[in-house]
Amino acid sequence: MKKEHFQPYAALFLGIITQLTQIAWLRSVFALFDGNEIFSGICLAIWMLFTGLGTRFYRKNLFQKHKLIPVVAFIIQGFFPLMMEVLAISLRNHVFIAGLMPPLHWSTTFILVWFAPFCLLSGMLNAWLVEKSEGSKIYGMESIGGMLAGIVSLVLLLAFPQKEISLYLLILLGFVNTALWLNIQYKVKIIYTLLLALVIIILFIRIDLPEKANRKLFEGQQMLSMLETPIGRLHLTSYYGDTNIYVNGQPYCSSYSGPECTENLHFAMLQRPKSSSLLMIGEIVPRLLQETSLWNFDKIEAIEPNPFVWPWIEQFLQQQAIPNFQLRKGDAIHQAKMLNQKFDVIILNNSDPLNLSSNRLISYEYFGLLKEKLNTTGLICCGLSSAVNYPQSQILEVYSCIYRTLSQNFRYILPIAGTRTWFLASDSSLNQDWQDLMENAAIKSEYVNTNYFEPSELASKAQDILTRIDHKSPINAAFQPKAFAFQSLYWLNLNSARPLWILLGILVLIILILWRQSSQGILVFLGGFMASTGQVLILLLTQIVLGNLYILTGLIFGIFMGGLALGSFSKLFTHIKPPWILFLMAIALCLPSLIFSFSDPWQIPNVLAYFILLGDVLIIAFLMGTTYRISLSSSQEGAPLLAASYYAADLAGATLGMLIPPLFLIPLFGIPVTTILIALLCIITSFLIYKK
Repeated sequence: MKKEHFQPYAALFLGIITQLTQIAWLRSVFALFDGNEIFSGICLAIWMLFTGLGTRFYRKNLFQKHKLIPVVAFIIQGFFPLMMEVLAISLRNHVFIAGLMPPLHWSTTFILVWFAPFCLLSGMLNAWLVEKSEGSKIYGMESIGGMLAGIVSLVLLLAFPQKEISLYLLILLGFVNTALWLNIQYKVKIIYTLLLALVIIILFIRIDLPEKANRKLFEGQQMLSMLETPIGRLHLTSYYGDTNIYVNGQPYCSSYSGPECTENLHFAMLQRPKSSSLLMIGEIVPRLLQETSLWNFDKIEAIEPNPFVWPWIEQFLQQQAIPNFQLRKGDAIHQAKMLNQKFDVIILNNSDPLNLSSNRLISYEYFGLLKEKLNTTGLICCGLSSAVNYPQSQILEVYSCIYRTLSQNFRYILPIAGTRTWFLASDSSLNQDWQDLMENAAIKSEYVNTNYFEPSELASKAQDILTRIDHKSPINAAFQPKAFAFQSLYWLNLNSARPLWILLGILVLIILILWRQSSQGILVFLGGFMASTGQVLILLLTQIVLGNLYILTGLIFGIFMGGLALGSFSKLFTHIKPPWILFLMAIALCLPSLIFSFSDPWQIPNVLAYFILLGDVLIIAFLMGTTYRISLSSSQEGAPLLAASYYAADLAGATLGMLIPPLFLIPLFGIPVTTILIALLCIITSFLIYKK
């Protein structure tokens, strides 16, 4: 290979390695931390920040004096993704309590230690390549690599669900860059280096370190299987005769056959004993499904949002036939829209609003959709974790929010303090005389009876909940996820987290990156801020509207990197001033959230929703790549040094864009207002700076 061709090819492979690593690690963070979207912003902020710091820490003399330094760097970069992920998975339940969401400051520190070394190395390699070639060309080639990584990650996830093949591919790519460099510097044949890489990779595949690490997540249990699916990472375990399914580290369902998991159905049927049709949505509990055979339902339908767990659930049912049963597999919202029949009872097996995916199932819009599927006297039952014995608990804010949201759709709401706190909602009256209901029940329950529940206590606890509910609480909407915000604040306060200290520390590091930046560098910083805000908002909107963020993460990142490449290579907007490009970016930032929030997001066809979301990612990224190219070409300073400096400014802006909206602004203001505030701030600042 000719020496002048090395830098573009190395930048291409560097882009693939960094983006593929980012996608793989982000999926693992989802799996380790309950799928909470707050962590997506924190992860990407740490990633951008330390990659930017890496460009600042780069030392020219180190790479020039020691020709083997790039070899070491490339090999480390190839092995780091596998080894650090294995380490993170192995240590997760040793550093933190298993089954509990850890405090924000400690989990952020955990992720920082996990991500920072790789990001610093990637930043230094980028600065080294920029020094030897044209800055915009390296930026473009690295972006093309990122685009290819997004596509590859999607293909590998679908083709190899039982193996994290991308981690082994990264080792190979690290050796490819090593082979190219050794060929140029020492005339070592490329085939020899690649053969060595294949031997090492085969050895690692046979050892299967990720599988061994995943077993440590469930110590005391026997791990039977693991699957990477478009919905999330699934684990199947066995514990004292019960088989359990976990999705992204959280218990999903179990073969456990105790009667208490059927109480929501029995409470609902005590209110509507003559019901002839039943709809169950969410995590299908095998014992609950079997319990339906006690009633002579003419129709039972169930919506299983995660189709990949159903083969395991079928094993739990032990081939027992459920009369008049029909299963629908797929997103709970889109499947509910397709229902033609109305039902007497709807059981919503929802989890707490720990993330936007679960929040959307207890939103004003979804309750309205389910009401359309209810008969006149029908009722809906949903639930939250119990806080009855903790009268000052901030979880009551979540109760108030859900109660108020239900009250916007239903006339009568009745809380029930069981193993969870259930909320029955209907437009027909609900009977609170549990003594009469239990004694005269047509179908006797093993658990919901006077032996386990004192009727007067049920009534008094319900009244106690109602007296402590704030009837002025905000409504939980899809694009103003107040329940998710209250749940997140409850988690932060429970662990005495101090997110402002995290923000302060990051701001100090950003000041170091921006120190002595020119006005053009500040404009690149603002562009990075808006572009990353757009990227994280598209991730959140994808989760709300389509509900399949886990699989689409790679595609969204790939399209974003493709847009950056197009912008850096394109000749469009060459003579337009940067503030006007930022103005166009601001419009693109606001457009999707305004379209979805001022229309019914779940009535928009999926194809059109994909077009809006992915098209917007491409436009924002294209404009960001254009901003970088124009700012670089209009400056008179030394090109290599300036390119690295602007790259650091871009990443510093991206850090704030990834952190501030999901952690601070969206919980307070909702998505539409957040996008407008950020757009206005960046437009005004850019014009003020440019005039100077």
